[in-house]
Amino acid sequence: MAGDASDWTGRKIAGYRLVKLLGRGGMGAVYKALSPTDATVAVKLLSPEVARKQTLLTRFQREAEIAIQLQHANVVRGIETCEEAGQLIFVMEYVKGVSLLNVLLKQGRLKEKVAVHLPSKIASGLRAAHRLGIVHRDVKPDNILITQDGNAKLMDLGLVKLLDTCQHDDLTKAGIGLGTHQYMAPEQFNDARNVDVRCDVYGLAATLYVMLAGTFPFRGKGAVEILLEKARGNIIPLYRRNPLLSRRVAKAVYRGMDVSPENRTASIDEFVEQLGVKKRPRDAEVPRHYFFYFVDRTGEKQLGKATRDTLEKFLQKGRMTLDIPISTSKSGPFRPAAECPEFARWRTPERVAVVQL
Repeated sequence: MAGDASDWTGRKIAGYRLVKLLGRGGMGAVYKALSPTDATVAVKLLSPEVARKQTLLTRFQREAEIAIQLQHANVVRGIETCEEAGQLIFVMEYVKGVSLLNVLLKQGRLKEKVAVHLPSKIASGLRAAHRLGIVHRDVKPDNILITQDGNAKLMDLGLVKLLDTCQHDDLTKAGIGLGTHQYMAPEQFNDARNVDVRCDVYGLAATLYVMLAGTFPFRGKGAVEILLEKARGNIIPLYRRNPLLSRRVAKAVYRGMDVSPENRTASIDEFVEQLGVKKRPRDAEVPRHYFFYFVDRTGEKQLGKATRDTLEKFLQKGRMTLDIPISTSKSGPFRPAAECPEFARWRTPERVAVVQL
């Protein structure tokens, strides 16, 4: 199995049945799959060629670790990693939607009033990452999913950097930049080991530039040419691509893409504030509703929907336990409430009753 590079559609691995190939990349292939409980998930299969290279294998494992740790409504959620017969897989939530890149390829530049609201959603996910000491380092349209309900989710955590640690220095040796050239902060070309949250500000600002302009911010065919244009500050003026753009938004983009980290917008929050987008009163880290399975009075298994407050009341009254499968999406994937950080304070041995409504 491990050496088979063919389409795995219809096959089963580690209990997951692969039903549709979603795409292929340098690290492997991603499939739509069904879990052992028939929940719809996405499964990334690491290619055998990558698995034989320790550096890339470490990147794959790091992506999985961070995605599982970083539970947030604006980040594609990681579920687990598995291995069967030498084949490594990473199981993630399945998101119905399209990449921002595909949206831009189809529509071209977006209207300002539409474009400026997306960064605030991605910023919410980045904010949660930065609080954990994580820098994404590869924010770009390819790595942003737009869901059917208009939400935005950040994906591909393979290039993340853990702040204040050198445990992955072998992946980012001096002189080897990571990320996509048009969206990379200039300092990533020179010393990818020592970047901080400001490189994510740059990536988000560059992404917004492309959304507003419908084209790249710098001329150049390769990394060297693009880097030289960045170093010289030769960004193509936004007004040439979008004459109706407001001065406030243009200024925010330029500040977020300043060649010098010291002069650049210092944080994701500051960047969103400069755009003039009001913060939502409720942080996206706390989903508004949860879906959960329960057993009704006749003994039948049913799907319910409730707020976090309601579920906590169930826990308080002993009407449910932390082993009840819950999800923020009706289609799953579902996992025990005990694995959700927001319900951590209810982890007590005596909560053993099933939900009865």
